[in-house]
Amino acid sequence: MNMQAQLCSYAGVMSSTASDPLSCKEIITGNGVFFSKVAWHGTYFDVSLTDGEKFWYQAGVLPPQNHAFSPQKWLQHAKEALFDLVDCHRSFQYEVDVEDRRAQLEWTSTYENGRSFVCTCNLELVEDSIASIRSLMSLLCSSCRVFKVSMSQIHADHIALKGLLEKAQHAQRMLLESNTNREQEILTKCSLLLNSKKKRIKELSVELEAAGAEVDRLKNQLTYIQVLEKSPSSSAAVDYLVATTEDEEFTDAAEPLHKEETNRIRRSVAEVADGYKDEDADMPDKTTEATATRAKCSNQQDVGMSCSGPADLLEDLGF
Repeated sequence: MNMQAQLCSYAGVMSSTASDPLSCKEIITGNGVFFSKVAWHGTYFDVSLTDGEKFWYQAGVLPPQNHAFSPQKWLQHAKEALFDLVDCHRSFQYEVDVEDRRAQLEWTSTYENGRSFVCTCNLELVEDSIASIRSLMSLLCSSCRVFKVSMSQIHADHIALKGLLEKAQHAQRMLLESNTNREQEILTKCSLLLNSKKKRIKELSVELEAAGAEVDRLKNQLTYIQVLEKSPSSSAAVDYLVATTEDEEFTDAAEPLHKEETNRIRRSVAEVADGYKDEDADMPDKTTEATATRAKCSNQQDVGMSCSGPADLLEDLGF
């Protein structure tokens, strides 16, 4: 009989452990220690304890070199290595068939991180069934230190990694938001600058149009000045300016000059007429002569001759 068989025989176990340690088909020894897998490797035993989360603890216990091995001593070492008394939250349900010496034990384990699992153990008992079950229940309640520490460490690592991940995601979001806000800010500034340039272009267009009108006005003024320089008192120059310019300002300025020239001519004609009147006043008999002259002129006009006097001159001039 090999060491594993001897151990199981000493413990009073009638069946061997299931090949799959994750199946949770446990065996129970006489002193209440339970294992999910017991394997003899020639110089030491592997004891694996599994929970539904696929975590298990392995303890290699080296037997004495002389192979004077005491299964009871080995079980005590394994018990000390695996099951220190630590508070543990577990709930149990079990059924016991005393005649067949079989028991089914089901429990739920909940650890500090909130994770839990349910495991069912099919047991074959050789001692008092109730006592064995009670012993096992007591042991389970005080033997979760290894799992608790492992799960707590895993939970702490998970929280740390989750925190780092959240920080990285937050940094990524901030970077994306920063880039988006920066791009939006640049687009807004470009849009405002473009609108400002468009407005300035319109203003420059208006200024350019006004400048063109000013150039035309200055050209007309230059022409007016040049004409006046050549003939400052000529009514023809004034007429030319009035006829050639479309600028109301200079047209209005030229009209008084035109009127002034016309009035000057009228005054000259009036002076000539006044001279003739003075001569008629100095010679009273001139009335008869004037009458004769008119008759003569009338006769001359009848025969196609021309005759003119001061009155005729005024009439011809439109006075």
